[in-house]
This record gives sequence, C-alpha cells and structure tokens, in this order.
Amino acid sequence: MEDQIESTLSSADYLFRIDQEFSNLTKTQRKIAEYLKAHEKDILNHSITTLAKKIGTTPAALSRFAQAIHYKGFSDLRFCLEKKFISSFLEPEPVKKDDEIGEIKRKYLAMYTASLTETLMNLEEKTIRAAAEKIIEARHTYIYASGSSGASATLYFQLLLQVGISCNYFTDKQLALISAGQLEEGDVALGINYSGNSQTITEALKTAKANGAEIIAITANAQSNIAKLADTLLTYSSKIPDDIRHMHIARICELSILGLLQSVLTSDFEGRLRHNLLISKQAIIDSRRK
Repeated sequence: MEDQIESTLSSADYLFRIDQEFSNLTKTQRKIAEYLKAHEKDILNHSITTLAKKIGTTPAALSRFAQAIHYKGFSDLRFCLEKKFISSFLEPEPVKKDDEIGEIKRKYLAMYTASLTETLMNLEEKTIRAAAEKIIEARHTYIYASGSSGASATLYFQLLLQVGISCNYFTDKQLALISAGQLEEGDVALGINYSGNSQTITEALKTAKANGAEIIAITANAQSNIAKLADTLLTYSSKIPDDIRHMHIARICELSILGLLQSVLTSDFEGRLRHNLLISKQAIIDSRRK
C-alpha cells in the first residue's frame, strides 16, 4: 500500500500533498504546514534544526510531518523541492539559425547549466551506487550504444579499463547481438541511448536479459524501451531539444553520469581497485615518457 501511495505522489507538489492530508494532520503538523505554505523557501535556506526553531517545534516533528504527507523524511521533502525550484528557472532557449554567435554562446551556456543540473540533481545516490556495485561485481561488462552515443561508449570503455574492470563496447548491430548472446548471470549489459528506443540496443539488452545478465540503461527517456528493460535506470535531462544542433549536450549529460560512476567506483571501492589503479597510473606515466 505504501509503495502505491509513493508511486502516485512521486511527482506531486508538496503543497498539493499538504492540502490532500491536511484534515489528517495533528495540531502541531498543521502549524508546520501553515508555516511552510507561507515560507516555502525556508525549507531550502535553513537546516532542519534552524527551521524547527523558527516554527517553534522540533526536528523530529518536522520529520514526522514530512512522513505524514508521504515523503520518506524531511531530507526527501527538501530534495523534491530543490528539483522543483531548479526546474522552474532552468528553461533553456533553443538556438535559432539567425542567432548571432554571442547569443548562441549565451544560449548554450544556459542549456549546459540546465541540462547538467537537472541530470545530477535527479540521480539518486542509491541508484548510482547500485550501478557501481553491479559493475564491480560483474565478470564482464559490455557497453552498447548507437549513433552519436557511440562516443560515450568509447570513453566509458576507457574509463572502466583504466580502473581494471573487464569490459568491451559495441556499436555495430551484428557484433552487439553476438556479444549479448554470450552474456549470462553475473555479467552486466549497459545500454546508452538518448531516445532509449534504438532497435539495436533494445535487441541486445533483451538478449542479455534473457540470459540472466543485469541491465543498466542510460537514457533521457524514462518511458523508453531500454528503460523498461533496465534493472538499474540512470536518466539524464529531458530538456535537451531533439535537434542535431543540440545532441552534443546529450553526450555531455551521458559523460557526466559515466564520470560519476567512475568516481564512485574509485572512491567507494578503492581498496579492491588499488592494484589496478596503480597499474593504470604507471602505464600513463610510461606512455608520456616516450
């Protein structure tokens, strides 16, 4: 039942949640609700302790209030409100063919900022960590991409190889299907695609999943084919215009996720990867001497 409520309200505004549950709130919770409705930004500007003092209540009461309106806790309420505010002011303007270079620069800067902020804010820590754990535990990690996402696949192959993780990448349809057929339980298939509906990647991930491999998908479309196949879904900004002039922004978002994954691997699992990291560091040093 709780899962159903959370799913229904996952994207709901917190003011809507307050209105829906107001009659069920305690006297203290109604006091909190009235204050927060009138001082919405205080949630972002103050710690839970400071905010509790301003309202005349306790941090524990604020946590119970957040749970009463179907958040996991006060930090979850704050996180969702941060996303709301970010979405409200980060609305990039598409580049037009008659824009001057200076205007194009300004618009691209706004799009980079909006897209990267939305991408990183929406990625939950537990999801990133789950993806990193699956990759480090895997016998083999195969990366699948098509079109311009192939550049992201190439770089991630290099990032994983540098930390000593057995991997390969495939952008050719025939090789993708052959390799996916060789994956099995204990392996990971990672698909990267902006629309998430690439036939090549979808077929490869279907084959890998049927063989028992774990599926990780990186896409801008949470309702796409590869998203539905994923055991772990990492989505990036949906604000990127679907136009060839802006597709490089999708690559930047993909690389920000891949870079974040590598950072988690090398920090959370540094002990297990220390030997491989030393080998990679020495190889880089040696190559620069030649």
